[in-house]
Amino acid sequence: MKFLYLFLLSLPFQTVFAQKTIFAVHVDGGLSAFSGASTVGVTNVSTGGVFCHCEPSPAQVFGSKTAFSYGAGLVIQREFKNRIRIGLDAAYEMLRTRMNVKTYTIDDMVMVTNGKSISSHQFVNLFPHIGYRIPLGNELSLAVNGGADFGIGLNSYEKLYVPEYFKESLRTNTDLVPGLDFRPRVQVQLISGKFGFNVSYSNGVKNWMADWIGGNPKAYMKVVRVGMQYQLN
Repeated sequence: MKFLYLFLLSLPFQTVFAQKTIFAVHVDGGLSAFSGASTVGVTNVSTGGVFCHCEPSPAQVFGSKTAFSYGAGLVIQREFKNRIRIGLDAAYEMLRTRMNVKTYTIDDMVMVTNGKSISSHQFVNLFPHIGYRIPLGNELSLAVNGGADFGIGLNSYEKLYVPEYFKESLRTNTDLVPGLDFRPRVQVQLISGKFGFNVSYSNGVKNWMADWIGGNPKAYMKVVRVGMQYQLN
């Protein structure tokens, strides 16, 4: 967090040296998933009951399969005369992960299904970054940025889909999202006039299961984003 505070404090002083200041909006779509020893791609779900003499077994929430994620936000960048860029991206994001459901058990009735469990995690995401813009000619340029996501967790929930037996999804609030998820990130941007096409990858280093007891539980968020940016000034 110290890096983020220092970055924010430095922005007003950069105006003296900046060639131009850029304000932009962006929208992103992409894929996210968990990685780590405790993540799973396939799970079984049980409601428990008196006949099976078993406790409920909900879907595992750290899915290793990708699900569609999305976000939108604002960008401020300062570009210096040597084409080095320093910027800050502030966005709302919904990062989702998936696992397939193999069986759904109600008490002692085991039902095979092609269902799935989607875990959704809401963030306010800050992406301070530094990069370099390479002119390509004809108003085209390529920018490469490096930095880190500071994901401020808001809420998380899980939706279970068992289409063979239930028409609607079953929602459960999970309260799993961390207060801060730190993810180093690299981004490549193709710029044409006021428009930009972005591709980025973030790899989380925050273990979402650090407070869990037993074994060596590990689950880290990773995100691939593809998006469009429009410069306002």
